[in-house]
Amino acid sequence: FPSDIEDLAVGPCAAGSCLYVGAIGDNNLVRPSVKLTIVAEVDAFPAMEEAVKQINLKYGDGRAHNCEAMAVHPLTGDIFFLTKASSDPHVYKLTAQAVASAVNGSTLTMKDIGTIDLGALFESADETVTGMAIAPTGNKFAILTYSEIYEFSFDLSFWQTAYTSQLLNVERTQYKLRRLKQQEAIAYDSHNGSLHYT
Repeated sequence: FPSDIEDLAVGPCAAGSCLYVGAIGDNNLVRPSVKLTIVAEVDAFPAMEEAVKQINLKYGDGRAHNCEAMAVHPLTGDIFFLTKASSDPHVYKLTAQAVASAVNGSTLTMKDIGTIDLGALFESADETVTGMAIAPTGNKFAILTYSEIYEFSFDLSFWQTAYTSQLLNVERTQYKLRRLKQQEAIAYDSHNGSLHYT
């Protein structure tokens, strides 16, 4: 099984609904590629479940990045990655079409579509990104850091190039959190749209 798993997301796939497991961590910035494992979702998983496919991922700029945040758009199936950096985390995108056409064990290149300057969008922002989620309706997304959640009323499916200026005029909310020992996962509740983090 892949090592350094940092995020898990549910999203559409050829099987209907799949779990996307992102082994995308790289604290030492030495990995030539990271790994995405896709598993068809079932009502009850057995002790062992064979993956639909595993794909190696490389960053479009050719560099290694540490990343803990991944989200799958619930309507388009496109996958978004947000790097963990001290400032201006990079947004990388992998299209659903590319994932669907990839064979097991192949390598895909994630497209660098820009950065998000959280400091320009929120007062005293914590820019150390540890998690990311997209609402079931697709019209909101949330970013988790070690101290806060930033939520945007913005559909990422429209994001071909990430510009901070595009988020200046959308509804956005800053949630101050009671810090946990290691908070690195966030998800939307599929029933009421509330946010859960751990």
